[in-house]
Amino acid sequence: FRRLGKDKTGGLWVLQDDILWLDLEQVTFVRYPNDLKAELGEQYRFMTCLFIDSKDQLWVGSEIGPRVYAIPDMNPLPVPSWTDIPLSGNEIWQMAEDASGKIWMTTQQRGIQVYDPASRSYKNIRMKDGLLSDQTYNILIDHNDDAWIPTFKTK
Repeated sequence: FRRLGKDKTGGLWVLQDDILWLDLEQVTFVRYPNDLKAELGEQYRFMTCLFIDSKDQLWVGSEIGPRVYAIPDMNPLPVPSWTDIPLSGNEIWQMAEDASGKIWMTTQQRGIQVYDPASRSYKNIRMKDGLLSDQTYNILIDHNDDAWIPTFKTK
């Protein structure tokens, strides 16, 4: 398994080549096929991370940006794509949500992307804004709503 997530009902979500949900009553996995592969071709099939937000929406990161799905039916929800911003070819490695509901995404080479669902817009945070490196691979938002972002460079 590449990543795991747990929804508000206790359901377990698994990221592999596809998205899997563990049906605890039947003790079986329900498979949701990778729609990136069907939509964009074999080269875009790699999903990199999985995150479940406070609204119980499932976010999946990839090299072309985020996808968002309603739980439990897995209907895709609208979110602006990476093609609307200059991030082509930079996968999302991790996601977290702050107290205001913004989704923070670490990327391979383009710093942090912060998605604001209210305005449906992204804000990019880079080295020029204070990051030690534009290669960010994890994020933790603590009880004070401070973002802790390890990078591939230290001082």
